[in-house]
Amino acid sequence: MNCVTLEQIYLYLEKELPPEEMDRIHTHISSCQKCRAAVAERKVFMEAVKSLPPLQVPPDFTRQVMARVFTAKSSVRLWIAGLATGFSLVIAIFLATFLQSNFSLSGTFIHLNRSLWAFISNLSVFFVKTIKIISLVFDLLLRLSGYIYTTLASMTSAVGIEIQVILITLTILMSLTAYFGLRRKIWAGEKT
Repeated sequence: MNCVTLEQIYLYLEKELPPEEMDRIHTHISSCQKCRAAVAERKVFMEAVKSLPPLQVPPDFTRQVMARVFTAKSSVRLWIAGLATGFSLVIAIFLATFLQSNFSLSGTFIHLNRSLWAFISNLSVFFVKTIKIISLVFDLLLRLSGYIYTTLASMTSAVGIEIQVILITLTILMSLTAYFGLRRKIWAGEKT
């Protein structure tokens, strides 16, 4: 038999191996001086560890560790210095590009100004249309909830409770079927 590994020695000493494996290792240890010495060393080591008092964690251990991991927040000066450095870098790149090209400075600023205003006007139109769509959807949901409330109110006076439960259950099942059917078609790439 090959000599036992360190992991097998620890499992043997803690009696966590199957009985036939324990017997096989015990037989090997009795015939192998090297493994017997290794087991004796590990046994002394394990007894020394067991004799140590339990580790006492200080009550504010978590706070101390977290204080070392997450340092204090960055100061405002650091943020300002970073922004100033970034802005200076952008200006330097712009000037280097301008000096390399054959454009005039006034023409470049006029073009930059027109591009900026076009961007702002497109962005403002986008925001206005988005707000309009949100308000229309909200109005539609309010009207739809009003219709549902009116329908349920008239249904409760005209139909018995058993029929109401059946109708509501059928409505929920049909809605879920339509939702999952459309979702499956969309995920599969089919057109509805």
